Amino acid sequence: MRRALALLACGALLWCSGAAAFPSLGDIAQGATDIAQEATDAAAGVVGAVTSAVDDALSAAEQAGSRAWDSVVDLIDSKNGTERLWEAVQAAVDAGTIDVGELQDGTWTGTVFAPLSSAFDDAEVEDALTDPSLLAQVLSYHIIAGEALTLEQLQAMDGQLLQSTLEGDTGELKVRNTGLKAALLTTSGQEAAIYQYNLKAGNAIVHTVKAVLIPGNETLEADAALSPAAAPAEAPAPPPPSPVPSPSPPPPSPPKGPCTYTVQSGDFLYGIADKLKVSADELLALNPQFKERPESIPLGAKLIVPC
Repeated sequence: MRRALALLACGALLWCSGAAAFPSLGDIAQGATDIAQEATDAAAGVVGAVTSAVDDALSAAEQAGSRAWDSVVDLIDSKNGTERLWEAVQAAVDAGTIDVGELQDGTWTGTVFAPLSSAFDDAEVEDALTDPSLLAQVLSYHIIAGEALTLEQLQAMDGQLLQSTLEGDTGELKVRNTGLKAALLTTSGQEAAIYQYNLKAGNAIVHTVKAVLIPGNETLEADAALSPAAAPAEAPAPPPPSPVPSPSPPPPSPPKGPCTYTVQSGDFLYGIADKLKVSADELLALNPQFKERPESIPLGAKLIVPC
């Protein structure tokens, strides 16, 4: 711009820093054109900055909870930054591939990840959404039915899977806690960061994301749940002491054979009884054959005696 202004000044004064040559009319015209272009660019930059500031202010107001919507459809239709999403929803409804009746009802409970309009500028996304059937799958991939999950709940689910209304493994999303917020991993390999969060839409909660979630063929696996440190295993209780068996009674002694005494020379009944410390009657009871003539026990006879 400085060069263009210099050329104009030189043309107006017909003199430029003592130079002998005057600028041509073409140079002057080019300088004017450059000034106009640079002024246009500067104005566009100001407009862009103002627009961005307004968007940020609106987003901040919505994030602060100063705005609540009657339903998910109400939010997508009227929220700043979801215009392209609303156009995609209308196109799918017109094609008859989706039904948003439940999402118009403020009593519907669920979680919706709403792509911001800037996410639709990707050429691959635009091409994919020209197919009505694929468009319906993509939109279904952004909806989790049954539970309105806050950002805090999503962060607590780090590494776990969510099942969208797109059925099957293709419709799964994996939650990643990024610290300040959270992100979603898709079956097509995307990682989409949550931007605005916990937007109330009736009984549902909406989080805006900076990508259109595209389902794919990758298989997502939940991280292993963290288990508390295993407590040291208790030592097994010692087995109860075996009962000490009572000593078995000794086996009965085998019956002893009868003890005998051989009558020797000079023995007589009472002497033998006295020698064996028994009574004469006891000896006769054991040897009844000698009862009739106890005084005449023959020499060498075998008397049965107590053992």
